[in-house]
Amino acid sequence: MKIKFKMKLNENHFKKYSLETRQNLCKSLLERNTNKVPCVVSFERKDAIKYKLPSIEMRILVDADFSVGQLHIVLRRKIGLDSVDAMYLFVNNVLLPCSSVMRDVYAKHKSKCGFIFIDLRFLETYG
Repeated sequence: MKIKFKMKLNENHFKKYSLETRQNLCKSLLERNTNKVPCVVSFERKDAIKYKLPSIEMRILVDADFSVGQLHIVLRRKIGLDSVDAMYLFVNNVLLPCSSVMRDVYAKHKSKCGFIFIDLRFLETYG
């Protein structure tokens, strides 16, 4: 399982660039990585502070054949999430089922600029 992670220190990275610039970035990423899906994973500020993340936004390239469940596992490891914390992945305010394949999620939910914007939400389940 290989996913390329790139942490962005600026929390509003995609809001400061024009749509055309973001589209060009996505196009160049897709040309260089043909079997990958470009995603932007964002956290709430309180969660980024709690888990000592350097930013509230993360750009990643995910293998198109990955299931959302596999992405879920990789993100949990990367963040260092405790076993008592639940993590949920949302795209366009829709909870992603773990059995979905990222290629299908990309085809259904990609934005105008070509990225999938995933919102990560945490919930303490015990105590």
